[in-house]
Amino acid sequence: MSAPKHQYKRPAGGGDVVIYRETLISRVSFYITIFVTLALGGGIVYALSNLDTPVGRWAFWILAVVASLVLVLGICFTQLTITVTQRQLILAFGFFRLTLRRRDLVGAEATQVSLSDSSGYGIHRGRKGVRYWVTAAGPGVELTVRDPAAVKKADGNDEAQTDDRRRYIFNCRDPRRLINILDLDRE
Repeated sequence: MSAPKHQYKRPAGGGDVVIYRETLISRVSFYITIFVTLALGGGIVYALSNLDTPVGRWAFWILAVVASLVLVLGICFTQLTITVTQRQLILAFGFFRLTLRRRDLVGAEATQVSLSDSSGYGIHRGRKGVRYWVTAAGPGVELTVRDPAAVKKADGNDEAQTDDRRRYIFNCRDPRRLINILDLDRE
């Protein structure tokens, strides 16, 4: 007998089931990326007219490499994907990923993301060691995460001497819904 369609099945190979996924697009980051790439493209066109000189060849290649890097990194930081699985919370800007185990999540609360506190768009370490994953100013979630690598045990005692906690703030369309999905009162 097969399970009803609305129930989750564990994927073959022991994978993790995705419970929630949200993608946020940063329009400002997109426009900045396009503008800077086009400006560098103008420099490349100008350098193409001077390829007969060594300086023109160097300028062409330097501008081409910089324009390529700006385009790739700009596209990466244009889209933030938030994924919650049974065991993990994953934040991803392109190929930059942060994977947090759900069992290490200590607290979560809705907050307003401020660009002045986060130092702008993208991934930043802000004031007081808070790590920001930001696409825009607006609603977000502030997570408190237990860092299992920093928990020190003394004399074989299972009691932790220190409990180092990290804070992360990231954008989210509906912070209350995401906090409910994370279900931090599960214990």
